[in-house]
Amino acid sequence: MSQTTNTLDKFDKISSIIKDKGKDVKIFNTICNATNLRQTAAEKLAKKVDAMIVIGGYHSSNTNKLVEISKNIAIMYIISKYLKIYLYKSYLNLIQ
Repeated sequence: MSQTTNTLDKFDKISSIIKDKGKDVKIFNTICNATNLRQTAAEKLAKKVDAMIVIGGYHSSNTNKLVEISKNIAIMYIISKYLKIYLYKSYLNLIQ
């Protein structure tokens, strides 16, 4: 089982490792379908834009998964509680 907000890619990679190393392994994909759809949409959108803005809690698993997916594709900003704005620099390192 997996946290419902995990990315499908991470779930598949970890599942594959567990299958290779374990015996009689049963794996259940418990990733929320709505979450998976949001993550897929974020990745597609990040490929079409120069910057992404995610509005959500800085410590929210959902917010952080969307950032994780998009941060190496586009410049990432998070707007969180009290309008604090955070810039993720990983994409900037790629373009310098």
